[in-house]
Amino acid sequence: AVTEQSSRDQDERQQRSRQPHRHRAAADEDRRPMDMPAERPRREVAPSAALAGDERARALGRAVHRVLEWASGAAAATPFAELAAAAAAEFGVAADAVALHGAAMLRHPEGARFFVGPQILWSGNEVAIGDASDVLRIDRLVRLDDVGGPTWWVLDYKLSHAPEDLGPYRTQLLRYRDVVARAQPRERVCC
Repeated sequence: AVTEQSSRDQDERQQRSRQPHRHRAAADEDRRPMDMPAERPRREVAPSAALAGDERARALGRAVHRVLEWASGAAAATPFAELAAAAAAEFGVAADAVALHGAAMLRHPEGARFFVGPQILWSGNEVAIGDASDVLRIDRLVRLDDVGGPTWWVLDYKLSHAPEDLGPYRTQLLRYRDVVARAQPRERVCC
């Protein structure tokens, strides 16, 4: 029973980490998950000077992932700047950098269709899928009503300008695509 309860507690903490949070107004307030921030965060957390090079890039990447999750989920009606500020504060990075990268992905002519619109038949963020004994986590999996029929799209966010040119990223993305194709054998799968 103790293991079961701790597992439930961990699941609840993970779920809360995927929702925008209202920032603490006072030290004794609880940090509660919410579907949509009701107001602009009261304070911004300055980027930590302790974060260096690769770690800063990883933190920025995680913050951009988070803002894309929120912007394409239940918090989509919240102003994007507020979502970017909340994600930046969570990971200790600059809000303007999170907003810049996130908005570039959401507003790109070829990318916007994966986040909003009636063509989306199904979508999920941080989708776990098994491959042999490995559990893979796809940043965003979308089933679109394309011209040729329903098509699954595997999206893996990278801040690099041409991640498809980097062997390890390309191999990872192709693996995700192949696993989804095995799970959906009668449908087209692209990445």
